[in-house]
Amino acid sequence: MKCLNYHQARILCLFILHSPVAITMSKPYRSAANTYKYQVFPVEGMDNFYTIYVAGEVVTVEIDPEAESDPKKILEWRVVNTNKSRLMFITTNGFGYVLYNKTYVKPVKRPSGYLLSGNFIMLGDNKVIHAQLVLEYSTDPFTYLDLLYFNESSQEPQLEIVDQIKWFTSEDGKHLSHWNILTHIFIGDKLYIAIGRDLVAQGQISIMRLCLNQGDAILSSAVEVYFEAEFAAKAYFVYKLGKLDDESKRFSLLVERNYAGQQLVGSYERYFIDNYSTIFDEVAENCAKGVDGYITMHDVITFNNKGCQPRIVTTCSFPKFYIPSYKLNLEKHLEPKTMLRLFVIHDGYPFEETRFIFLEGISFYDCPLSSINAALSPECTPKYPYDINRYFFYFNYITSTLFWLDQEAKTFGHTNFNCERFKDCFSCIMFGYNSKCTWDNVYCKSNSSFVDATSASVNFCFKITNFKPRSLAEGSKSKRIFINFIGVPDWRADLDFKIYVKIGSDSCDKLTFVYEPEAGYKVICQMDIRRVGKFKINVTFAYEHYGNSIPIVAISNNFITFRSAGQTDGTILFAQIFALFLVFMVFFIAVLFIFCPCDGKGRKRARKRLSSEISLRMRSISRTISGINHKSMNPKLKWKLMTRLKGKSSSESSRSGSRY
Repeated sequence: MKCLNYHQARILCLFILHSPVAITMSKPYRSAANTYKYQVFPVEGMDNFYTIYVAGEVVTVEIDPEAESDPKKILEWRVVNTNKSRLMFITTNGFGYVLYNKTYVKPVKRPSGYLLSGNFIMLGDNKVIHAQLVLEYSTDPFTYLDLLYFNESSQEPQLEIVDQIKWFTSEDGKHLSHWNILTHIFIGDKLYIAIGRDLVAQGQISIMRLCLNQGDAILSSAVEVYFEAEFAAKAYFVYKLGKLDDESKRFSLLVERNYAGQQLVGSYERYFIDNYSTIFDEVAENCAKGVDGYITMHDVITFNNKGCQPRIVTTCSFPKFYIPSYKLNLEKHLEPKTMLRLFVIHDGYPFEETRFIFLEGISFYDCPLSSINAALSPECTPKYPYDINRYFFYFNYITSTLFWLDQEAKTFGHTNFNCERFKDCFSCIMFGYNSKCTWDNVYCKSNSSFVDATSASVNFCFKITNFKPRSLAEGSKSKRIFINFIGVPDWRADLDFKIYVKIGSDSCDKLTFVYEPEAGYKVICQMDIRRVGKFKINVTFAYEHYGNSIPIVAISNNFITFRSAGQTDGTILFAQIFALFLVFMVFFIAVLFIFCPCDGKGRKRARKRLSSEISLRMRSISRTISGINHKSMNPKLKWKLMTRLKGKSSSESSRSGSRY
């Protein structure tokens, strides 16, 4: 073994220390995929129990009233981790706390003077992106974004500042009068943040992209595009996962604006960002090349148009204080003037619909975006009466349902998810199971009782009806397996819909999903045999974008046999040998009938000759079977063949003796 010298070892050590560990962001839940504000939701029917959502992870905890007696304050916690025994959270007063074993609350130690006010984006793994809220010009230094780590493992839990995007120079505070995170969305291994900022008399909205695979260096991956826009009260990303006729409409930002003097009336503007997945890479590359029109974020804020200086960068790693920037000229799509919402929900795939919850008098309404011109339009669904002085309404991103807090009684009420919106068994179970939806032969319905996930998803929505061949050998020219099934809906052709076929411990190397008018839906599985034996076929349909969608599975009732190269199927081998034996016996008996003398001595000689011949043939067959490779036939099948042949020979000998 070759040893490393000192310099090689030192370089290796430095490489390991500085190699970024990717932030392992879990898959978001269906209704929380675009953005979410609240993370704590009451468990229906269980007092003092709450379900907590943190960056795609869910945990249910009990919170003793001695730790916090006000349910409204609990619902407003910004929770950092999912450790039940040491639950770390941020309150609205700007402090961090730790809840020990549901009963005892202790403050988190933080750097002197650091206040947890503004906006937070939970990344999981106890990491948080924090943006301070800037509302006026300032000569005091501030930071644009902070990466924080809440250390729960230390004896005294504490807040650590991992990295920051600080103001670039003292000139920043002279130009910037407003900085606020409006919304954010996780798409794959990227984080997109919409930021509202005011520069002197110019309003802008910046969309900043960060790369999660950069780990603690995530802030060094920042790149932005921006466009001019008036001051935005709120904004919401709308991202559609399904098939679209116009790909430019997949990613957009919905901006809410208030009318002066009218607190409950406003309007919405929509901005579509075309080629969102590549435009940020193009900005980074062109900025590195010094292309005209591409500058840095600092130049934008200080109105300096000197442009990017050529340098070597990658699309997800930039030098300190180097944030590539580019101005977009986006078309503003105006939505009708309407009543202001309580909140906005993007109902994810398969609905792909943005819905608004409106207040109208003492009632509130659930309306799709297409009908927000009138809160009382036919498309809107009226909900329960709303008393602004008594009830607070929230949206549960885990179950996709509304709930409310009775501030006087300190109790919660819940709505049921409208399961009938799912039109087939697949979508009902795959996307509706966590909303308590079950399939009842012809329609999807709500079910308050618990249904086991396996019972609801395995051999329920669809079943394997047939597959061929039933046996396959290593080295076969054709390595394709044809699997037919019933129960698959038409939307199965969606590009984001995944199919997996597993046979034993191996999976198909190549899959083709086809439809035949006579045979129905079929999967063609092509795979190399890596393990011999008998296995059932497992076909799984999954939608992998959401953490709370469950896979739909079908398992075959029959087995498929994989054989080693040169091996003969045991059943075929048995049939071939047995057929040859029967042909021989019929032929030999016929010869005896024709040539055998009819006196007593002849019968004795014939019987002796027949017995001797059968024994000879049996020894020959036994040697043939023994010569077969031990892998070519199951030992039980070999024993069964020998037994049946010996039994047959004894029977024939007996009959020949009695006949003659």
